[in-house]
Amino acid sequence: MTNKNFKMSEEEALQNFVLDTDLLTELSEKVSEFNIFEALGVVRSEIRHSSFLCSLMDPHIKHGLGLSFFEAFFKAVLKSPQFDNPKLNLFDFCLNSYDDIAIYKERLRIDIMAVSEKHRTVFVIENKIDSGEGKNQLIRYIKDIKNEYPGYCHVYCYLTIDGDEPSDPRWIAMSYRQVVDILESIKDKNQSSINPPAKFMIEHYIEIFRRSILENSDNAIQKLAVRIYNKHKKAIDTIVENIPDDLSIRSENIKTYIEDKYCTNGTGIEFDSGSRCYIRFAYKPWDEEPKTRHGGWGKNNRMIMIELRQENNGKSEIVLFLAPVANASEEVKNFRERIFSAAKVGKLNGCAARIMNNHTRLAGLLLYNTSDRDSEESEILYEKMEEGVDKFFREEWPKILDILNPVILGSN
Repeated sequence: MTNKNFKMSEEEALQNFVLDTDLLTELSEKVSEFNIFEALGVVRSEIRHSSFLCSLMDPHIKHGLGLSFFEAFFKAVLKSPQFDNPKLNLFDFCLNSYDDIAIYKERLRIDIMAVSEKHRTVFVIENKIDSGEGKNQLIRYIKDIKNEYPGYCHVYCYLTIDGDEPSDPRWIAMSYRQVVDILESIKDKNQSSINPPAKFMIEHYIEIFRRSILENSDNAIQKLAVRIYNKHKKAIDTIVENIPDDLSIRSENIKTYIEDKYCTNGTGIEFDSGSRCYIRFAYKPWDEEPKTRHGGWGKNNRMIMIELRQENNGKSEIVLFLAPVANASEEVKNFRERIFSAAKVGKLNGCAARIMNNHTRLAGLLLYNTSDRDSEESEILYEKMEEGVDKFFREEWPKILDILNPVILGSN
């Protein structure tokens, strides 16, 4: 008889989930078909989608589509009842030849821009996969475009998964369902001219969108996933709750990067402690001075450490910090002040204006700041972190050692 009061543990729930081989095998067979975009890990990468659409729109790239994708896409935009521009209508657009079109990605920080000097027209696409609009973003973009291309005809398209309504009515909403339908159509119409690699990529692009992003409630994969979730809710919830977020993944990756590159070959740098939002490294030779072990910071009570920080507001930096020493002797407090004075007089980059009772910056370097950008892909942020870390250890660290070593190591 089943005990109604029995509560399955998380471990038991996970075991039952893993052992349910029939359902898991069925799901695996449905989703295991190879897809190049999935293999590259760019299914939901906004930047990669923009790059791919840019390449298909560019008639100068040898994909065999010519202008067909550009023309079909913006025909759909101009057909919208919301489109209202006295300088351009659908009839004129269809009669015009845009063989001079120039395609740009991230020009004026806009995802996709197409410019025809011959027709003095600028076509703009703001692309959103999982992110939303930034505050006044669309208005700012219109202002920037008008300043850059005064007197031109401007066509604005706001592309999202489901054709979300933009905050500014001058932008015409388009959905990725429309994009997929357009690609299906031009692929079929250009069978004789499209080259095999382009056809392969378009087919995979269509497939991954239909399978991973545009699924509806009638889809077999979704129905099966619901069955599995209903049967193994506790196990799946446990798995989801323990999936590391982007911040944690970047933190672990950059820790490994620094350890592999800068904690070997006698550099003296070693990992001290860390969490999701920060990683701390120490310069071991400074431990030889006993007064540097009064900071009460990290696992070794260090007074000075290198900290790589990632903040939820979109900012990341690498900083050399001086820890507080409130309960230390006057000798240690004076030693701490001499370290700060050396950093200040030596004009270390990012040094605080004055010494604080709490943690005080001796030097620092900004790795990235996304507060002025609506979203950035995690892999792009990680690349910026690597570049910034390399710059810190290449340019700032030698100066730090030159200025602080005489004070720290010359004091005993």
